[in-house]
Amino acid sequence: MLAFFCMVLAVLGLVFKLVCGLVGACFSLVGSVLGLILGGVALAIAVPLAMLVLLPIWLPVIVCVALVCALLRAGPARKAAVGA
Repeated sequence: MLAFFCMVLAVLGLVFKLVCGLVGACFSLVGSVLGLILGGVALAIAVPLAMLVLLPIWLPVIVCVALVCALLRAGPARKAAVGA
């Protein structure tokens, strides 16, 4: 009789642990989805602001690259290959 009672309690504990684990997994899944959504919104706001803050640093580099590209395009025209 005692062995049967212990077996019932063990099965009850197993079911309780399984249910609590599944409920915890559902809460974890909902929390991670909310974290991804809120993290995405935060990144969508923060990245453009960071780019605007860094614009004075990158502006000379962008201007130099644009100047080099303009000079290379304005160079002498190449002759077309004959018979190609």
